[in-house]
Order: sequence, then structure tokens, then C-alpha cells
Amino acid sequence: MRTIISTEKVEDIKHLWELVNRIPKAKTKLLDMITDHIYQFGINTIQRISETAIDDPETYVKELINIYKKFLEIFGTESYFEATFDKACHKFINNNAITQKADTTTKSAELLARYCDELLQKGDETIKEKFNEILIIFNYIEDKDVYEKFYRKMLSKRLVDQLRTDGDDDEKLMISKLKVYNLSIMILTLHFTLFLQQTCGFEYTSRFERMMHDVDVSKNLTNEYQSYCKTNNPKSIVNFSVMVLNSNLWPFSSLPNVILLVELKAILDSFTDFYTHRHNGRKLMWLHQHSKGEIQTYFTKKKYTLQVSTYQMIVLLLFNENIKLTVEEIRDKTQIRPELLVQVLYSLLESKILLCQEITENFQDHDIQMNHTIELTKNFTSKKIRINLNVPLRSIEQQDLECLNISIDKDRYLVIQVDKN
Repeated sequence: MRTIISTEKVEDIKHLWELVNRIPKAKTKLLDMITDHIYQFGINTIQRISETAIDDPETYVKELINIYKKFLEIFGTESYFEATFDKACHKFINNNAITQKADTTTKSAELLARYCDELLQKGDETIKEKFNEILIIFNYIEDKDVYEKFYRKMLSKRLVDQLRTDGDDDEKLMISKLKVYNLSIMILTLHFTLFLQQTCGFEYTSRFERMMHDVDVSKNLTNEYQSYCKTNNPKSIVNFSVMVLNSNLWPFSSLPNVILLVELKAILDSFTDFYTHRHNGRKLMWLHQHSKGEIQTYFTKKKYTLQVSTYQMIVLLLFNENIKLTVEEIRDKTQIRPELLVQVLYSLLESKILLCQEITENFQDHDIQMNHTIELTKNFTSKKIRINLNVPLRSIEQQDLECLNISIDKDRYLVIQVDKN
């Protein structure tokens, strides 16, 4: 039997099934052999790509899809092989060389979420077809709660960064796909309704939908604030937009407050007054580490528009009043945490908009010392008129990831405790 299965010839396997179908032990043995054949092929294939695929979501997910499609053609068309086929797919997707290298069974869920993130950032033309493929793997993943956490983290970053103006439609499509999956499963069996409501039901996607709703509400809120400024204080009108996010939904870590310069503080104070008068009892907590803006240079021969993070903006605006500043002085004037400040300064020094005589050409952020002197590069030039200097801060991303992993571990602990009870 094993030889016939290894040939993977559909007609031969069907004939073999017809021969053993009425012999319980032989039938069970055949099904076990099929499960083992698919599983061994799956784990051997993943083993070959494990060195690169552990950090390459696209390679990993596409390989899972290829394995699935290969055996779907052989075993997936016949109802008597369906359960065996599903069992084998479930095994190699949740337990393979990559999950073992990562020392966690949740790695497949994480890589699938990261693959979704890559697709939604690129806006691939075949994105609808790929969503359907993603759902195939999603169907087999044990740790759907982990997928939800990673997906929500990446969704929050995409929405805040607004990588593509047309991205909202793709986000809503992905969310609707997850919801349809949940509905179809619930229709199949009433016995698992409660379980699916807790893990893959409406609540599973409702968080994503409420996050999208926050974004839509924020767009309207920004328009209302602009109208308010026109009516009450036309001189205060600036090109300002805001996202007011529910802290219970969005997986962002808060950081200590920084000192805002007058130019920025006036804008934030104005919006805070506007918002709190409309929503009595609510409190706004500004996440400056996720904010950004644009400023213009006037010290250069040609005007440039710099696209910067709020932290970068705070640092650059200091040089309106100061020719030179030490790193320590910048820290004292901004109260940006030292480990964040050196990363902010590194990005500005690397772009040549700022200058530091004490560092070498191939410097790293850890080379920046508190007694180093920073100044504007007066002869700064660029081929671009609009220059994007905004780069993610490594320590913030690391902190968010650590909080996510702590949340996953905490949920796992609670599940174990419930199971024990």
C-alpha cells in the first residue's frame, strides 16, 4: 500500500481504497499511511526552506499553499479522504522545522499575519485571490488568538501610518473574509458554536472593525475641528489631522510625555479643548512616538519640505532658537528618553540635515555621546524637494513587540489555569 501511495497516482489510490474499504483494519492502516505521507512531505519541504523562511513570511506561506494544493488534487476531491487530508495539513502546518526553530507552535500564526501585512502594504493586484489562500492556512492554524493579536498590531500600524490612500478597502475586504469564514464554520455544526464565538466568531473580527470605525470617526472629527477653527479662530488654522483611538482596542504602548515647543503645544491644546468640550469626561493621551508632520527649511538656499516624526520635529525646531546644542541639552529641552533620542539624532545626522563634528563617517547610534555638539548643516542640499526622514524607532517597535508577547503568554497562562480548574 505504501508503494502505491508514494506514486501519488489518483486512480491507483482510488482502486486501493475500493479494495480495503470493507476491511476496517486495512482501511484504517491505509488512511494512516496517507496521513503520514502528506505529513512527511510537508515537514521535509519546510525543512529545506527553514533557514530563510523563518524570517520570510511570503516564502513560508506560499510553500504551505503549494503543499496544500498538491495534495488537494490527489486526496481532496474524494469525501472518504477529506478528514485524512485535513488531519495531515493540520499536523505539518502547526508542527514543522520552522515552529521548532522558533521554539513555539505559534510561529505559523505570526508568519501568516506578517504575510497579510506585507500584502496589504503592497496592494498586490491579486490580493483578493491571495486572501482566499490565506484563509486556507488560517483554517488549519491552532493559534487563531495569536494570529488575531499579530494581525491587530500590524493593522494598527498600517492605519496610523496610512501607507496607501486606497488601503482601507483592502483592510475591510480582509476583515470581511475572516467574518465569512467564521459564519460558514458556525453553520456547519451547532456543537462548536460557543467555541467559535469565543475564538473565531463575530468578536474575533469586531475588534478590527471597531479599529476601522475609529479611523472613519477620526476623519470626520478632523473636518469638524477645521470648521471649528475657521469659525472661532481663523489664525489658528493649520494643516492638522488627528486620530482618536480607543485605548482598549489599539495595541500601543504609552511613553513618558515630552516637552513640546510652543508651536506644537498650541495646536494640541486647541484640539484638546475642542474635544473635551464635546466629550466631557474623556481624557486624551497623546502618542507622540506614532505621530508625524512636515516642516520647511529656511536656512538652506533652496526650500525643502521635510517629512518627519514628531520627535524629529521637536529636535529640529530647537534650532530656530539655537545655533548649536549638545546632546545633553537636547535631552533636557525635550525630555525624550536617551535611548530614543540617539536614534532620532542618528536618523537626522545620517540624512545630513544635522551635523556633528565628533563622529566618524560610518557611525552608529550608540556612538552618539551626551557631550557631542549638534548643529544644522547650513550647506545642506538634496536632489529631492520633499524628503522623507521619518523612520521607525527600533526601541519603540521592540517595546511594542515585547508587550505583545507578554499579552500572548498571559493569555496562554490563563487558558492553562482554566483547563486545570
